[in-house]
Amino acid sequence: MKSEILGCYAVATAGHDKGRIYIVIDEGEAFLELSDGRLRGLSKLKRKNKKHVQIIKKTSYNKEIREKLLNDSLALSGDNPKRVTDEEIKRAVRLFKNDKREIFHTEG
Repeated sequence: MKSEILGCYAVATAGHDKGRIYIVIDEGEAFLELSDGRLRGLSKLKRKNKKHVQIIKKTSYNKEIREKLLNDSLALSGDNPKRVTDEEIKRAVRLFKNDKREIFHTEG
């Protein structure tokens, strides 16, 4: 069974990258493999302890990425035309950040 947090947003809550937004690419027993599409692309995933991230299950901007990761075991394969790309991840993270800024600016 595939994890329900694959493709979800994750915010680092500890470490030098505290506050950085990622997308969950893979899940192990105690660790998550994360990507932001920029500094941590798919070729250099960030490995982070589950205790040190907050999962955000909002799926408006990362719906396609999430579906690819959940439905296809070859979503990260270079030969697959339906694979997840760094550009898709970068765009989803950027849109999420912009949306978050708008929410806090209108409420404040």
